[in-house]
Amino acid sequence: MIARDQGCALCRAHYSLCEAHHIIPWESPARGPTDIDNGALVCTDCHHWLHEHDLILVRDPNTGTWTTRPAQPHEIVPKRKPAEPEPAPSGDVPEPRDQAPTAQSG
Repeated sequence: MIARDQGCALCRAHYSLCEAHHIIPWESPARGPTDIDNGALVCTDCHHWLHEHDLILVRDPNTGTWTTRPAQPHEIVPKRKPAEPEPAPSGDVPEPRDQAPTAQSG
């Protein structure tokens, strides 16, 4: 991907600031494959932007130029439910120590 894209497919950030992106997400119902043809190099900001806006990268085979299009429903990763909040402590948590424990002589 570095040889082909040479940097972020969208903002052209240096390749050292980029990561691999599944064009069709592997966790979507479409089950995009993990291979070079379904991959693009994108920086972290653009990677988040693509996922937040449900966009798909499209590469023009003649020019190598990347553009975006709205994802089809089967290409969208299902949204995860927020994590359940941690239960409140029950009150039987030991008090913090002011000193480190000392070794017992034996």
